[in-house]
Amino acid sequence: MPKTIKAMFKYCRWFYYQNEFIHNVITKMTEYPITDVLYDGKVDPKIKELYNELFNHHLKLKKLLIEIGLDYYTFGNCFISANMKFKRMLKCKSCEYTDSVDKFKYKFQSFKWIATECPKCRLQGVELIPSDQYLKNPNSFKFIRWAPENITIDYDELTGESRYFYQMNEQIKNGIMSGKKEVIERVPLLFIDALKEKKKIELDRQNLYHLKRPTLAEEDRGWGKPIILPAMKMLYYMQTLRRGNEAIVADHLIPMRAMFPAATGNLDPFTQLNMGQWRSAVEEQILKWRRDSNHIGVFPIPIGYQSLGGDAKVLMVTPEMSYLEESIINSLGFPTEFIKGGATWTSASVSLRIVENMFMSYRETLVDLLNYFVVPKICSLLGYPDVKLKFKKLKMSDDPQA
Repeated sequence: MPKTIKAMFKYCRWFYYQNEFIHNVITKMTEYPITDVLYDGKVDPKIKELYNELFNHHLKLKKLLIEIGLDYYTFGNCFISANMKFKRMLKCKSCEYTDSVDKFKYKFQSFKWIATECPKCRLQGVELIPSDQYLKNPNSFKFIRWAPENITIDYDELTGESRYFYQMNEQIKNGIMSGKKEVIERVPLLFIDALKEKKKIELDRQNLYHLKRPTLAEEDRGWGKPIILPAMKMLYYMQTLRRGNEAIVADHLIPMRAMFPAATGNLDPFTQLNMGQWRSAVEEQILKWRRDSNHIGVFPIPIGYQSLGGDAKVLMVTPEMSYLEESIINSLGFPTEFIKGGATWTSASVSLRIVENMFMSYRETLVDLLNYFVVPKICSLLGYPDVKLKFKKLKMSDDPQA
């Protein structure tokens, strides 16, 4: 088992991509409960049109909610922030000429922007002062998800409050240190300053929404626990059995065939025949048979035949793997029929009622995300009027009450 929760995230990611049952369970849990987003209460048609344009064409809201669910169930945590694109501006220290970064020829050295030549005063080697001009339009607005392994949580057990810190990955660090323009022009100035001063980046708690699965009262309570945690040992055991099956198939699937002259009566072929000539004659007959499957070989003495190997089916541990598959699915809290099929798709099905109740709790979490984070950020950053959202009712197709 991984010793730290961040090491566990790597296992979770690997199992999600490589294990078909984990991938199937998490995909169904994230896609099935997402229904159409509706407006709660009376909303002006023009405001609806404004939000529909934003949700459907700019934010791709359904796709975003599915991606949030993938993080939530795979890692047990999902970190979301609202983000506005910016335009990097540079100002000459000498003449105070200010323009977008693409209008300047510069070099990024020792965390300083040095102009090759100022477009206005023509000075060379003058330092440029960077700034960011945020673009407040729907095309520039989006929600970003942070990778959990790059987040550090400082949790206070006495108050139950958390502080969140972001650690840049090596790709961004190396891009800034080497002065790659495609990196230093798109990352916020805060990232460059943090790397220069070797300080942590604290994420604004007002612009961060942390979805986390419920957990026990323990040391790392600031983190949610992934749904696949109870199945990790069984998943490791299954991978071990699969490696064993691969070795068995590679070594025992195709048998090695052997032919030999059979001894009959008083004839001892090993003392009375030239074994070199016998082998050449047999190989010639096999070659003729391969060329013409109707060829009949004539041998002066009986031929013995024996197979070595070919017993892969007997040695493989497939029944044990089938038992493990059901145990893994059950450890995730899902009925086996929901994953493998065969469930009775009626509202009276107990299995589907259990699943539906799980979905209801998850949908309530998403409604809170929409009404207390997504919509307020849209209102504050884009100036849209406030609305209340809800999901279309989740029900079975033959629900008699409907």
